[in-house]
Amino acid sequence: MKTNLLFFPMVGIYMISICNTTYAETFSDKKTIELPVLEVKGDFLNNTSPEELLRFPGSRSLISVENAKSHGDNEIKDVLRRIPGLISSENNGTGGSGASLNIGVRGLTQRLSPRSTVLLDGIPLSVAPYGQPQLSLAPVTLGLLESIDVIRGGGSVRYGPQNVGGIINFVTRAIPDEFSTDFGFTSNIYTQGDNDFEAGEIEAFMGGKIPDSTIGVALLYGGKHGSSWRQHSDEDIDNIMLKAEYSPAEGHIVTGRATYYNAESELAGGLSPADFLSDPYQSTRPYDEFEGERKEVVLGYSGQLSDRFKLDLKTFYNDSFRQYTFAKGSPSKAKRLDRLPREYEIFSIEGRLAASFKYGELGFGYRYLQEDAHEQRYRRSHPKGENPFDTAEKISRDSDNETTAHALFVDARVDLGNLSITPGLRYEDVDISRNNNLTGFFEEVNYHELLPSVGINYSVTDSLALFFSYNRSFGSVQHLQLNLQEKANSLNPELANSYEIGTRYQSKRISAELTLFRIDFDNQLVFNAAKENKFWENRGETVHQGIELAGSVYLGTLPNAGDFQLYGNYTFIDAESKELNAGNDLEFYSKHVGLAGIEYIQNNWSIYSEINGQSSQFADPKNTAEETKDGGRGIIPGFVILNAGMTYDFDIDGSTLALRSGVKNLLGKEYFTRSRDSLGRGKYISEPRTVYLSANLSF
Repeated sequence: MKTNLLFFPMVGIYMISICNTTYAETFSDKKTIELPVLEVKGDFLNNTSPEELLRFPGSRSLISVENAKSHGDNEIKDVLRRIPGLISSENNGTGGSGASLNIGVRGLTQRLSPRSTVLLDGIPLSVAPYGQPQLSLAPVTLGLLESIDVIRGGGSVRYGPQNVGGIINFVTRAIPDEFSTDFGFTSNIYTQGDNDFEAGEIEAFMGGKIPDSTIGVALLYGGKHGSSWRQHSDEDIDNIMLKAEYSPAEGHIVTGRATYYNAESELAGGLSPADFLSDPYQSTRPYDEFEGERKEVVLGYSGQLSDRFKLDLKTFYNDSFRQYTFAKGSPSKAKRLDRLPREYEIFSIEGRLAASFKYGELGFGYRYLQEDAHEQRYRRSHPKGENPFDTAEKISRDSDNETTAHALFVDARVDLGNLSITPGLRYEDVDISRNNNLTGFFEEVNYHELLPSVGINYSVTDSLALFFSYNRSFGSVQHLQLNLQEKANSLNPELANSYEIGTRYQSKRISAELTLFRIDFDNQLVFNAAKENKFWENRGETVHQGIELAGSVYLGTLPNAGDFQLYGNYTFIDAESKELNAGNDLEFYSKHVGLAGIEYIQNNWSIYSEINGQSSQFADPKNTAEETKDGGRGIIPGFVILNAGMTYDFDIDGSTLALRSGVKNLLGKEYFTRSRDSLGRGKYISEPRTVYLSANLSF
């Protein structure tokens, strides 16, 4: 029997479970929370103190990247599993390169993370937030990051579109007051598969404040070079960022950054069940590959104009390129090879003026965003089994797409003692035009929507808070979807109403949270690959509901003998279709996802052991149980894996050398995922038993 989780009894709010977080160590001992009068907080993404996180009117998790690395995480997807409600699969299909991100939130699709607003220091990460929000090119590497801030509810007024899955903000390393330098290297040794050794990830940082000035600069580098456990999986990724900040006067700061990102990756591709049985680590797709590039400049200003008024401005420009090359099957069967280059130019400017008053804050904001996209497809049609490069390529798709988006938003924060209420309203107006350069077809469409939200937080004590949030989200129809729609059935934008209620508890040694959530998703857009002519269509209504638990506890030991920490998280999700394939589970999500671990910490070393796992998934909306011949459909079994490792920090004449080592998938569990993409369809073996070695030198 399915139960509407919004009606769970409130007694469940006081449950305390175990999960990984860093709040407990830093939370204040104040007996009461005193709200400052006439304080303008501005952008809530910059407010991440323990007190602010406790009082946030919605579910929110902040994960320290340094802490995650000490537990063996060397990929962003590894870090994200420490956050309840999130799931991130191995790269597969068109999300099969190391430059891609596949993040699913609360049962929403994982493939290329299309239904969350993903940001880097508050700036959209996707190549086109409205027209192409998928993260086939995600220009971010773990080595540049300081933390990951995930807001699963309560932020849709400030940020959009595509925020039914919340807001995921990757925060780069801050410029320190004192000049510092560090260099890090991580390597993986696979005990199974074609590639026994991967060069892994390189990271470097150098920067600080210029003496006797208010200017700070930093140079950051993150690189990934080598192979995975699959054949035909070499990749080279370089990510370089220059950050700067200047404070012309107290209360005013100007920030800027310039970023260059380049990725080249071979794609191992999916396997048929027969090929998977023969050798799950092989590749039958020798021609498949991905390349991408991103150049970006960002400028920002934040200024306290007076005691009551604060202004935040930011503008950015980026130029992105990404290209897939895909064969239609293995070399012995393929009869065509497609090359799909796409170029994007994005410019945006956004501002928010906030005014404080006796009981809180009122803010008004505006965003202008312009997207220009040029999408092409070149095809080589060749005799079956022959070298495709012996045949000349011909252009078969050439389109120009343009998006102009305006967003107006107003929000407030009303503080009434321990009660804080944050109502808001956002208006999105989006114009999209598309021009087929081969046929001369031209079309313009407009989408607009009014999006209300409200968040409530009540501080029961200095350590315990209750919260509720409601958000209405909007997802514009995308360029590719417009180009691949049925003529008789025009597409409608996606709309969703999200509700959540929960609690957080934070003290020096205990941190816990519990959230009940429900998402009513209307007009969900899906790609219908079952028809002879494949189209995008509105699936209709889907419902996602569940419960998220997370927490950690420091147990304490004898004096000077170290400390034990228990941590973990658990998410139950029930996500089903209400119209198309009514009553069926949605594909590529697990009803049960969890992580639990124990860590012993003493002085400059620590040792940990943890398990993580998830239940089975369906790979298609019809919930096909039997595996198909191409491997794209069928049940994806659940799994549980064990990880263990240790960290040791050496002090060397004022410098610090941190060494980390351990084993992931210690028991060698063989598990896999699937892809139904027309490009790369099949089964994908997940990471085998892996020994990792890491070193980081700071001075």
